[in-house]
Amino acid sequence: MSDTKLSNNGARWPRRSVSRSALLVGCGALICAVIFWAWYVWLADYGYPAVAGTYAYQTSNQKAVLVLFQNRWFEEQLTTGDRTEKSRGSWERSGEAGIAFSPGFLSVHGQRIAKDGHAWGQVRKTFGGVHQSIVFPRDDGDDGPVFSKRIFH
Repeated sequence: MSDTKLSNNGARWPRRSVSRSALLVGCGALICAVIFWAWYVWLADYGYPAVAGTYAYQTSNQKAVLVLFQNRWFEEQLTTGDRTEKSRGSWERSGEAGIAFSPGFLSVHGQRIAKDGHAWGQVRKTFGGVHQSIVFPRDDGDDGPVFSKRIFH
């Protein structure tokens, strides 16, 4: 078999083949692009299903568990010393990563609560989106209590 082929007008052209290394480089680049795109889509997702889940907060004298449901309801349990309180209410996203809680949200030490009883915070994703948390502002405006999302229940 010849290494040439005929064109439409009868002229002979050399056969071209894609080298194996060029094919591997192209496939590798495509796979990397797909992985990056999937990671970005997951990292940039602050929708209700992505934010919903169980969050925990703990200090030496306080322990809180906050469960956010996709239907925009929450349940909270706050233990201070030997006293346990429970609360239920609603939550909603605000902007890209903001989150607001209805009046009745049980505040932890150092957390700012609005005069009307609402609490608000910021959803943060760190370590490439692996760790997700809700950061509440302190009374002085700086970052305050951090509720970390539990990956495994």
